[in-house]
Amino acid sequence: MFRHGAGEFIPTFRTVGRAPATVGNQVRVAQRAPPQPRLVDPVPNQPQPSGPSNQQKKPQNRGKQNVKREGTGGPKSLPSNASAERQKSKQQDGKSRKVTILSANGGQTWSLDLTSLTQQSKVLENMFKHPGDELRGLVRHGKPNTFKLDGIEAGHFEMFLSALQAGAGSDSSVRSLDDLKTILALASDWGFSKLRNRCMKAIKKLRPSPVEKLLLARRSQIPEWIREVYLTLAIRTPGVKTADAHALGSATTSIIARAREEILLHRLQALTLEDPTTRQSRCDSPSRGCREAICEVRLAFLARKWVLPKADAKLGRIVLKELSVWGRELCDACKSEEASARIVRALDEEINVAKKVFEEEL
Repeated sequence: MFRHGAGEFIPTFRTVGRAPATVGNQVRVAQRAPPQPRLVDPVPNQPQPSGPSNQQKKPQNRGKQNVKREGTGGPKSLPSNASAERQKSKQQDGKSRKVTILSANGGQTWSLDLTSLTQQSKVLENMFKHPGDELRGLVRHGKPNTFKLDGIEAGHFEMFLSALQAGAGSDSSVRSLDDLKTILALASDWGFSKLRNRCMKAIKKLRPSPVEKLLLARRSQIPEWIREVYLTLAIRTPGVKTADAHALGSATTSIIARAREEILLHRLQALTLEDPTTRQSRCDSPSRGCREAICEVRLAFLARKWVLPKADAKLGRIVLKELSVWGRELCDACKSEEASARIVRALDEEINVAKKVFEEEL
């Protein structure tokens, strides 16, 4: 800054702190002329607050502005908004995602709603979450969410889809046993538990043979049916035929044969210990038909997990009532409550003998 003096320019400097006045300075100030108008517009001295400076407050103001921008969707809130948009997009994609199924020869194609399938089957849901997982009858084919049927006929797959889309309100009993076998196998492989249970109930009403039931239980992994069939083949009067033995396999046939042998020894021992004076009249039905009918009733009670009453009269009434529902009749010697209850007690002893054998072998 220059000030105009008496014929000369005298430089003056504005200092932050006031320096102590020396003798030379005092003389120069005394000789200085009155101040003249400044060549530069004066800068008004604004009062400064005693707190922190304005420069220190600016970063704080920026922080407040940034916070406000984040709350109102400013630049810093962009990542969270973008994440929400991506999540929304994923949800929309999930609602509209499709899975493509090709027939074994590639001649037929099915486009199915993936969300609907995964909601009904946790097994399918896990397979789509873990791309390395595989399911029986389905092979990954090229593009994502594209599969090809492996060892499954197109007609059988159509039958499965029809039963799946029909829902719980449909009557599965109108289907044939072969159709129910196919649907049950696919529902078990792919984890559709509700459809599987409906098929099992419908198959029970059709009353398949023990060998058919055992083969189906193996294929569809139904442990309770396997135990039931083992007991049936062990305690029933007819033995295992050659064709049935070939279907069951040598291991299963030998286990059942051993159980039948132990049951026969138990019967012989019971006859030797029986008092001839208390022996009841013999069954008049051919091929022990009454015993076989009561045996079916007893096995049905086991499948339902019923606890039988201890009183023979009450047990006999329950057995006779069940036989009347089935349309089965007993001979004169077995149709009383006491006689039918006695046969059930004898069957329970044989069932316990067979169970011991199966526990050892299986």
